[in-house]
Amino acid sequence: SQDLKFDSSSPTKEITELKGVLDGDGHTIEGMQSNNCFIRTLNGTLKNLKVNNYKVVYNASDYKNYGGLICKTTTGSIVDNVHVKGISTTAGGVDKLYIAGLVGYSVGTNIRNSSVSNMEIEGTIAMKDRNAYTGGIAAYAENTNISTTFVRNLKLKLLSYVKGDTGKPDTYGVAAYEAAGGMVGYLASGSIENVYATGEIDTQFGTVGGIVGETNGFVRSAISRVNIYTIGDYVGGIIGNVKSDNSNIASKTLVLGDILTSAEKFSFLDRTSGSALTANQNFAWNRQSINSIVSANTKMEELLDDNDLSNPVIYSSKIGLSNIAFAVDIENYNKKYDERGNLVPEDTEYGILPKLLHSSTGKILDNQEVGSDTEVHYVELFSLLGSPEVEYYLNV
Repeated sequence: SQDLKFDSSSPTKEITELKGVLDGDGHTIEGMQSNNCFIRTLNGTLKNLKVNNYKVVYNASDYKNYGGLICKTTTGSIVDNVHVKGISTTAGGVDKLYIAGLVGYSVGTNIRNSSVSNMEIEGTIAMKDRNAYTGGIAAYAENTNISTTFVRNLKLKLLSYVKGDTGKPDTYGVAAYEAAGGMVGYLASGSIENVYATGEIDTQFGTVGGIVGETNGFVRSAISRVNIYTIGDYVGGIIGNVKSDNSNIASKTLVLGDILTSAEKFSFLDRTSGSALTANQNFAWNRQSINSIVSANTKMEELLDDNDLSNPVIYSSKIGLSNIAFAVDIENYNKKYDERGNLVPEDTEYGILPKLLHSSTGKILDNQEVGSDTEVHYVELFSLLGSPEVEYYLNV
């Protein structure tokens, strides 16, 4: 077997239904273009595959409302060690939308040891039925568990409008019923655990979260470095809106991204969750900006400063991440600052954010680059037993 390379000038024929197991054996598909998705329905296992420079094009097929590497998954399906880097799409003109980097519509699926990097989605959505979801990993997820998975450099820019009745104009800039998240748009049930997301969401969607837009499921041990710009009312650094009455739905989360909303009323806006905030050990960077204001006000979150974020033990003891590694420039350890003199909490070369390791092999997951010209220390933390075992590796 070998890598595959396409010129992306025309769509690649999609797989209608994948049953059984497709093992990519670590190989790469480069430059693929698809009508909505590469696999329409996954009814099995997709694993050990890398997809680079993937372009999604919409057409008027039965799957026009779905987009991603996989349109739909069925109960019992598994996505394991699948990494998509460089995915771009322009969406628009549909009544409903389920678009993501990996799976548009996920049901009964385990997604693990996987990632989406450098993802760009933009467009204008006609919200006739007001039903649109988008996220880095999955747009809609039901009875789905996502673990040891990350999203890096997400750029999501979606406008929305409500289509007018016959003879009446369309209404633009309406925060209709839709949800966008750094990892998942809407988690109907299931869990998201041992994850992180970075990037930017700029949207008119009404419900936006750095990890998940709307959820009935659980979010644990999650970090968001996603900056959010929206007109929405339900906005949170981790979760936009919690649909259930369960106050324990989020725990051991860390927010690093800024939030800005232009909504006239933003009653449901907070560092961690726009609604139903939990007291279960959630954390935020003390320099986080909410509507351009940096303050010490919290709703039960514990604020962490630069020194806290520079301490690898924080991520295992407080955030509860397991199987993680830190890449640190020895001479300039956490000395990366922006133009305002503030420490940058995530950077591809000197990042504070930990690198995730494969839950079975212990190897660093793909697409978590550090500076190749810099001598690097990797600090691996294994926190499953509560007392991290620390090992140092040079130039791994």
